[in-house]
Amino acid sequence: KKLNQGDINGAANEFDRWVYAGGKVEPGLVRRRAAEKEMFLNGATPSYDEIPISAQLTIQGSNVNVRSTPQTGSIVKQLNTGAVIQATGRVLINGDPWFHFADGWVSGQNLQGWVKDYNDNNRWWYVEKGYKYPVSTWKTIAGKDYCFGTDGYLFVECYIKSAVNNTYYWVDDDGVYMSQYDTTTPDRNYRVVENYKTENAYQG
Repeated sequence: KKLNQGDINGAANEFDRWVYAGGKVEPGLVRRRAAEKEMFLNGATPSYDEIPISAQLTIQGSNVNVRSTPQTGSIVKQLNTGAVIQATGRVLINGDPWFHFADGWVSGQNLQGWVKDYNDNNRWWYVEKGYKYPVSTWKTIAGKDYCFGTDGYLFVECYIKSAVNNTYYWVDDDGVYMSQYDTTTPDRNYRVVENYKTENAYQG
């Protein structure tokens, strides 16, 4: 409102108000707001550590805001359940996830689909509404079975030992479980995961 009235300094001072967490002043927020206030007064746009990704994601929810910048940017449009976006980046700001696509930024709370971090085929993960994602578990997605490590990434091209017996399951380079290759003697020339509940999927 103050910005619309031309009160630049008054608008800048609004940053000082947003420094509380749980009713108490949070030092980290004080530092962030001070930096954002300075950039605002200098005509700069706040910068974020954006992770490059490749992701075709589906909107989950009604009237989901698309903003010019994460969290506080102006609303440029709204999307509804079923709309598809091609995201190219993501950020996590104080635990708040935002995804970047051609028209702006949308909250990770309202998205579903596969995400490939750093455009690396070994860094696939799956996000669901509420910014939930499978960790240390098997999950069926679109009729196919996948296994995720403790880091939330997808196991690919490896054998994974069953949690209940001595069978090892093969997942291909897309992470899809291939039941025809079940075995008790996995080929050790490939990665063999002995406990998917305690191992990271990504090995970097």
